[in-house]
Amino acid sequence: MRKFYLLISRLLCYLAKNKSEQDLTNHLNEKKFSDLDEVLKKFVTMLNGGTEPDPGCMIYAEKPGKHSPSSDQFRKDFPEKKTFPPKRDIIVTVNGAPKKVSCKSGKNNSIHQDKWKYFRKFLSRLGASLEVINAFDDFVHSKDKQYFKKEKKPDQRCLDKGYAQKFAPDAHENGKKLMQNFLKRKKKELLDHFVKTGHCSEEGHAEYIYHCAPEGWEKFGDVLKEPKFERVDLFIEKMMKAKDDTDKPTTMPLGGMGFQRWNTCPKCENKLDTFQWGKGQELRVHLR
Repeated sequence: MRKFYLLISRLLCYLAKNKSEQDLTNHLNEKKFSDLDEVLKKFVTMLNGGTEPDPGCMIYAEKPGKHSPSSDQFRKDFPEKKTFPPKRDIIVTVNGAPKKVSCKSGKNNSIHQDKWKYFRKFLSRLGASLEVINAFDDFVHSKDKQYFKKEKKPDQRCLDKGYAQKFAPDAHENGKKLMQNFLKRKKKELLDHFVKTGHCSEEGHAEYIYHCAPEGWEKFGDVLKEPKFERVDLFIEKMMKAKDDTDKPTTMPLGGMGFQRWNTCPKCENKLDTFQWGKGQELRVHLR
């Protein structure tokens, strides 16, 4: 029964996410530039290199039905995995030039999620030492809800689910320092991976990011509600300069947003094997 509810939850999230992507596609596809909503005119002008297209210019948009190929390295590391979700969600064509766009909605969604078995290989390719990899392993899989707190109390909900929690003062401090130093040294490579490339070949890379409906998940389909957007490369440049700071006890700062485990004591143990990055409103600060 638990697996059933998890499947339904994931399906609803998937449908909501795709609703916003499809809605944006519908607002753009086979429309003259002059007929676009004003906020979309600004977006298309950005896609056109900052030059406003002619009023009669036809805009085309599609949400590709098939995933793009995975990167060569990903296929080498995980040959059984044929494809991996691309970072771009839709392709918008302006004056014959296709532009790959990543769509985001809501105010608390993450920019990127990654399974540990995939991310571990990525860390190795970035030159992480075994000590650093082990620190990330402990971080991702720890059931310690108050991971970085010196004074800790077991979470009764975790205990009720059979997750033993053993706390000790400063138990994770060395691991935190190792991880934070690595995140700082490899900030550009990590942000590129999270926002632009993922585990995909160039075909699936994102060139632009479009974010809408900041007031919450219930507005997933409202792509014209206070949208903000930017070239991905420029967005990453801005994130590189963002202050790395967070007051959350189980989160490490990276690019002005948080690097964290998906959950520490979930209904599904699967979440103990996944991390996410980018949860929060900091994203919109660096979009135009």
